[in-house]
Amino acid sequence: MKSIDDTKIRINGPEQSKIIQEILFDLGWDWTSKDRRVKYTDEPFIFINSHRKKLGYTTDKKYFMRHVFKEIRIEDLIGNYEIY
Repeated sequence: MKSIDDTKIRINGPEQSKIIQEILFDLGWDWTSKDRRVKYTDEPFIFINSHRKKLGYTTDKKYFMRHVFKEIRIEDLIGNYEIY
């Protein structure tokens, strides 16, 4: 199975952001502040960084598109990636 390390995901609204964040928190990821509370739900892009299992976000579509991390979809996160 594929890893979700060093990937990025496009968010389609606050509810999807909440679901993605809760999945990632359950898997041991957190925000750079070591916070595991759902936040930044209006931000359109999340980064899943393998360095100390940290999450990041951006509102900048150009930055998101240029960033070297591989883009995944929510369906990939739930169905096809190694999440345990």
